[in-house]
Amino acid sequence: MKNVQSSLQKESHNQYRNRIGRVSRHQHLMSQRSDRSKRDEEIKRFSEDSDRIEKKVQSEIGEISQGAPNVRQKQNQIAYDRARGAYESRTFLEGTLRLKGIEPAESIEEMKAQYEDWKTLASGGELLNNTQSRVTVSGTHSRRETTEASA
Repeated sequence: MKNVQSSLQKESHNQYRNRIGRVSRHQHLMSQRSDRSKRDEEIKRFSEDSDRIEKKVQSEIGEISQGAPNVRQKQNQIAYDRARGAYESRTFLEGTLRLKGIEPAESIEEMKAQYEDWKTLASGGELLNNTQSRVTVSGTHSRRETTEASA
Protein backbone atom coordinates (compact mmCIF):
# COMPACT_ATOMS: atom_id res chain seq x y z
CA MET A 1 0.00 0.00 0.00
CA LYS A 2 1.31 3.41 -0.89
CA ASN A 3 1.65 6.01 1.84
CA VAL A 4 -0.10 9.32 1.11
CA GLN A 5 3.03 11.37 1.81
CA SER A 6 5.38 9.05 0.02
CA SER A 7 6.21 9.23 -3.63
CA LEU A 8 7.79 5.76 -3.57
CA GLN A 9 6.00 2.43 -3.39
CA LYS A 10 5.96 0.73 0.09
CA GLU A 11 7.84 3.53 1.83
CA SER A 12 7.02 3.98 5.52
CA HIS A 13 6.39 7.31 7.14
CA ASN A 14 9.76 7.24 8.94
CA GLN A 15 11.59 6.36 5.73
CA TYR A 16 9.87 9.26 3.97
CA ARG A 17 10.75 11.70 6.78
CA ASN A 18 14.36 10.51 6.78
CA ARG A 19 14.58 10.88 3.01
CA ILE A 20 13.20 14.39 2.75
CA GLY A 21 14.68 15.65 6.00
CA ARG A 22 13.05 17.56 8.82
CA VAL A 23 12.47 21.29 8.89
CA SER A 24 13.56 22.89 12.14
CA ARG A 25 11.16 25.10 14.06
CA HIS A 26 13.42 28.08 13.42
CA GLN A 27 13.41 27.46 9.66
CA HIS A 28 9.64 27.06 9.67
CA LEU A 29 9.05 30.27 11.64
CA MET A 30 11.48 32.28 9.55
CA SER A 31 9.80 31.16 6.33
CA GLN A 32 6.40 32.47 7.49
CA ARG A 33 5.22 35.82 6.24
CA SER A 34 4.16 37.99 9.17
CA ASP A 35 1.36 40.51 9.07
CA ARG A 36 2.50 43.83 10.56
CA SER A 37 -0.79 44.42 12.43
CA LYS A 38 -0.60 40.99 14.10
CA ARG A 39 3.03 41.60 14.98
CA ASP A 40 2.13 44.93 16.61
CA GLU A 41 -0.54 43.19 18.73
CA GLU A 42 1.97 40.52 19.79
CA ILE A 43 4.54 43.15 20.74
CA LYS A 44 1.96 45.08 22.78
CA ARG A 45 0.75 41.91 24.57
CA PHE A 46 4.33 40.85 25.27
CA SER A 47 5.16 44.28 26.70
CA GLU A 48 2.09 44.25 28.99
CA ASP A 49 2.84 40.72 30.19
CA SER A 50 6.49 41.49 30.85
CA ASP A 51 5.55 44.63 32.83
CA ARG A 52 3.05 42.65 34.92
CA ILE A 53 5.55 39.88 35.61
CA GLU A 54 8.29 42.38 36.45
CA LYS A 55 6.04 44.07 39.05
CA LYS A 56 5.17 40.71 40.59
CA VAL A 57 8.82 39.65 40.77
CA GLN A 58 9.84 42.98 42.33
CA SER A 59 7.13 42.67 45.00
CA GLU A 60 8.22 39.11 45.80
CA ILE A 61 11.86 40.22 46.03
CA GLY A 62 10.77 42.98 48.42
CA GLU A 63 8.90 40.49 50.61
CA ILE A 64 11.83 38.10 50.68
CA SER A 65 14.32 40.85 51.53
CA GLN A 66 12.10 41.95 54.43
CA GLY A 67 11.95 38.39 55.67
CA ALA A 68 8.16 38.24 55.52
CA PRO A 69 6.82 34.68 55.24
CA ASN A 70 4.72 33.85 52.25
CA VAL A 71 1.21 33.67 53.72
CA ARG A 72 -0.26 31.52 50.97
CA GLN A 73 2.50 28.92 51.24
CA LYS A 74 2.17 28.86 55.03
CA GLN A 75 -1.61 28.37 54.85
CA ASN A 76 -1.27 25.62 52.25
CA GLN A 77 1.33 23.81 54.38
CA ILE A 78 -0.85 24.05 57.49
CA ALA A 79 -3.89 22.72 55.59
CA TYR A 80 -1.79 19.86 54.21
CA ASP A 81 -0.40 19.02 57.66
CA ARG A 82 -3.89 19.06 59.20
CA ALA A 83 -5.25 16.80 56.47
CA ARG A 84 -2.58 14.19 57.07
CA GLY A 85 -2.97 14.46 60.86
CA ALA A 86 0.43 15.93 61.69
CA TYR A 87 -0.92 18.04 64.54
CA GLU A 88 -2.42 14.91 66.09
CA SER A 89 0.85 12.98 65.97
CA ARG A 90 2.79 12.21 69.15
CA THR A 91 6.15 12.59 67.40
CA PHE A 92 5.19 16.00 65.97
CA LEU A 93 3.89 17.28 69.30
CA GLU A 94 6.89 15.98 71.28
CA GLY A 95 9.39 17.38 68.80
CA THR A 96 7.69 20.76 68.57
CA LEU A 97 7.28 21.15 72.32
CA ARG A 98 10.92 20.21 72.96
CA LEU A 99 12.03 22.63 70.24
CA LYS A 100 10.11 25.41 72.03
CA GLY A 101 11.70 24.51 75.38
CA ILE A 102 8.62 22.84 76.86
CA GLU A 103 8.83 19.39 78.43
CA PRO A 104 6.06 17.29 76.81
CA ALA A 105 3.38 15.71 79.00
CA GLU A 106 2.65 11.99 79.09
CA SER A 107 -0.68 11.81 77.27
CA ILE A 108 -1.29 13.09 73.78
CA GLU A 109 -4.29 15.17 74.93
CA GLU A 110 -2.10 17.01 77.43
CA MET A 111 0.53 17.56 74.74
CA LYS A 112 -2.16 19.00 72.44
CA ALA A 113 -3.23 21.34 75.24
CA GLN A 114 0.42 22.38 75.80
CA TYR A 115 0.83 23.01 72.07
CA GLU A 116 -2.37 25.09 71.88
CA ASP A 117 -1.29 27.08 74.95
CA TRP A 118 2.10 27.76 73.38
CA LYS A 119 0.43 28.86 70.11
CA THR A 120 -1.87 31.20 72.05
CA LEU A 121 1.01 32.74 73.99
CA ALA A 122 3.19 33.02 70.88
CA SER A 123 0.45 34.88 69.01
CA GLY A 124 0.03 37.35 71.91
CA GLY A 125 -3.33 36.06 73.09
CA GLU A 126 -4.60 35.23 76.54
CA LEU A 127 -3.93 31.77 77.92
CA LEU A 128 -7.12 29.73 78.21
CA ASN A 129 -7.75 27.68 81.36
CA ASN A 130 -9.32 24.60 79.78
CA THR A 131 -7.65 21.22 79.95
CA GLN A 132 -8.74 20.03 76.53
CA SER A 133 -7.13 21.27 73.36
CA ARG A 134 -9.19 23.15 70.80
CA VAL A 135 -7.80 20.69 68.25
CA THR A 136 -9.36 17.83 70.23
CA VAL A 137 -12.62 19.65 70.85
CA SER A 138 -13.17 20.69 67.23
CA GLY A 139 -12.71 17.11 66.02
CA THR A 140 -9.88 15.35 64.34
CA HIS A 141 -9.39 14.38 60.74
CA SER A 142 -10.51 10.83 61.51
CA ARG A 143 -13.56 12.01 63.49
CA ARG A 144 -12.65 9.98 66.59
CA GLU A 145 -14.07 10.98 69.94
CA THR A 146 -11.58 12.00 72.61
CA THR A 147 -11.33 9.83 75.68
CA GLU A 148 -10.54 11.01 79.17
CA ALA A 149 -7.33 9.63 80.63
CA SER A 150 -7.96 7.45 83.68
CA ALA A 151 -5.79 8.46 86.61
